[in-house]
Amino acid sequence: MIIQDRCFDSNNQFLYQPNNMWGYLGDRILVNGKPNAAFSLEPRAYRLRVLNGSNARAYEMRLTDRALKTAGPAFWQIGSDGGLLDAPVKLNDPLVAKAPRLLMASGERADVIIDFSGYAGQSLTLVNSAKSPYPKGAAADPKTSGVVMQFRVGTAVTGGTDP
Repeated sequence: MIIQDRCFDSNNQFLYQPNNMWGYLGDRILVNGKPNAAFSLEPRAYRLRVLNGSNARAYEMRLTDRALKTAGPAFWQIGSDGGLLDAPVKLNDPLVAKAPRLLMASGERADVIIDFSGYAGQSLTLVNSAKSPYPKGAAADPKTSGVVMQFRVGTAVTGGTDP
């Protein structure tokens, strides 16, 4: 997943105007070049390779079910820019109020595993809570820069089992 922030003019054309000395901060989040990205998946574990392709925006991400107002599944980070980690690191633990989040600066990569098996039939939103510029800037807008993408979890697993 390549995550980027961008601005568009009234004709939906890409608009590049650096906001301040910190660099470019767009007001729309794109995933793999798509605004309002959504991905349908099965209720099983997935490995995601994530790249922060934004010019200046940091992302502090977690999953949430916005309809039910509940936390989504934990992330297990298994890799970063330097390759695989020595041991997996649990992030976004829904049972721990102040659990560490997946925090990514510009240009950083992360390899994470997310188990969606307990979320069959739900829509989970990947949200961003990092301030911009990070760490003391403005809070992410929950309608624009605070929303990364949606995961729509199906109800059936097709073929095979996940060891």
